Amino acid sequence: MIISKKSLLIIGVMALLINVIITLPAKITLNWFDRQNVAIGVVEGTIWDGAAKNLSITNFYIEELRWNINPIEILKGSLSYDIEAKPLSGSFEAKFNVKLNGAINMSDIVASLPLNLFSNVTGMPGLQGNVDLNFEKLKIINGLPHIADGIMSVNELKIPIVGNELLGNYEIEFFTQKDNVSANIFDKNGIVNLTGTLKVNNNRSFEFLGIVSSNLKTPSSIRQQLLFLPSADNQGSQELRLEGIL
Repeated sequence: MIISKKSLLIIGVMALLINVIITLPAKITLNWFDRQNVAIGVVEGTIWDGAAKNLSITNFYIEELRWNINPIEILKGSLSYDIEAKPLSGSFEAKFNVKLNGAINMSDIVASLPLNLFSNVTGMPGLQGNVDLNFEKLKIINGLPHIADGIMSVNELKIPIVGNELLGNYEIEFFTQKDNVSANIFDKNGIVNLTGTLKVNNNRSFEFLGIVSSNLKTPSSIRQQLLFLPSADNQGSQELRLEGIL
């Protein structure tokens, strides 16, 4: 087969464009984004394989962010990349795959983060403690989890709206069902005995049902609060039920 000069010219131009895009400095590309809520310090590398230091995104500070993007996945209708981040405290790494329809697929998530990062999301100001994440899969569509398979460990928990006491350590095991994401919750050396289930449905409704009881570590202030919960059995356990729309 004979390739015409015109075809060779087109192939050459395409090769040049691909090379320019692949080696495009990340600093130039990041300047395209809305900088109103984003502050970026030093940027190195390209948009495909690079790093940035001293980032502030809507008052969320990251000391260092590294990324590696697979450009081949773009031809399949998605953006796939590996992320490693170091917030002011803790660490985060995961594989991301963002579809053109906005769905976000994450896998191999390993993170250790301070709980105060989630104060605004949970509506609980002053959260203290830390959370360890180990997720095999997590899929987010329109801000709602549709797939979640992994474990979240919450350590040294303190919730000011509940009290000033350390509430202890808890573990949440997430798993995916047909039309919802569910989780089993239980205490690990907590100041109360807690077992519960959480269900987040695809229609954005959620429900939590827990059984709480005091133990030898439970302070009197928490014991008094437990008295306001409905009784679950004759053994002193109380029922904690929450439901609503996300």
